[in-house]
Amino acid sequence: MANNVNSILSELLKSDSITNIAKSSGISTKNVESILKSALPSLISGANSQSTNTDTKEGFLNALVNHGSKDTSNLSSFFKNIDLEDGAKIVNHLLGNKSEDTSKTAAKASGVDSKDVSKVLSAAAPLLMSVIGKKVTDTNKKDSTSSLAGIASSLLGNSDVGDLLKGFLK
Repeated sequence: MANNVNSILSELLKSDSITNIAKSSGISTKNVESILKSALPSLISGANSQSTNTDTKEGFLNALVNHGSKDTSNLSSFFKNIDLEDGAKIVNHLLGNKSEDTSKTAAKASGVDSKDVSKVLSAAAPLLMSVIGKKVTDTNKKDSTSSLAGIASSLLGNSDVGDLLKGFLK
């Protein structure tokens, strides 16, 4: 499980991703990186909740499959087609009633205002969904006996993403 989350974190925190998120959101790369370091644990936890909640998992899995089909091999091209309104909807689905608290915490940690945090998260969310979606569909292709829901919850699991993030960033 930790390897799966580390892989997701690696994809989202690589310099090319941060640069493209910065261009899409109009926020500096330094601030984007700081915001992502603060908010990613909450986003991944929200994704895990979506994948295991009986009321949301079907829609979430459909969204993962849809986003997972997007080509992220060229991030510049991927981000040219990014829909920030869709990204904001993803953030709201993942964070739910924790959205405001997550934004405030990330704003405080990065020294930017909540509006800038929202822009960054709206730009990063489609990439997060694409990365998770690709992992879910790739794993499903290798093990067709597993359900998508089972794969998603095993990828996102219940480990402490914050601790993984700290270890990943050392």
